[in-house]
Amino acid sequence: EANRIQAAAIHMDEVVNQLYLIKPKEIIATHTVFAHQMLQKATQSDSKIRLTTYDAWIFDLDHTATLLKDVFSLFSLDGLGLAQTTVGVQAAGALIYFLRENLHDSLAHLKMPRPIAHAEHLILDRHTVDNLELFPAKDDHRSKTSLFSVLNRTKTAMGTRLLAHRLKQPLIDRTAIEQRLDRVEAF
Repeated sequence: EANRIQAAAIHMDEVVNQLYLIKPKEIIATHTVFAHQMLQKATQSDSKIRLTTYDAWIFDLDHTATLLKDVFSLFSLDGLGLAQTTVGVQAAGALIYFLRENLHDSLAHLKMPRPIAHAEHLILDRHTVDNLELFPAKDDHRSKTSLFSVLNRTKTAMGTRLLAHRLKQPLIDRTAIEQRLDRVEAF
């Protein structure tokens, strides 16, 4: 979803997998986190990822909570659903700091942050995504035979991104799946 900050706490072993699925343009972290072997491995496999490091105080819980409350005019972070994970608050707040520092613009267009609920989605690793040919490979003949290529009849860039997101994170709950199918069937 455009303009929405999403946060999740994942184990460092899952970082490579998540970066493969998300394909970020940039990663923001502390110097210590960048030194971690798993993150080094993940970023070496894709030289297009820009790495931005900050001092640890940028990720301080009090600092990041204050930034989030300020930008979203909140008295408390309880309603965001990030309170259960301090890492989520720290990540979302550090992103706000990054955006303020680099955009020099109002952040009023941002939607409230929300946690990524892994319990609602099937977690796919990169080998599963590749073996199922969900998406075209960069230098491969599959570009027209991947599931994404076959299904993608979207008219907008936002629709294309939404389809890709939903293929990367398929729903688990049968009721939610049926509701989504009902909405799509209307078109």
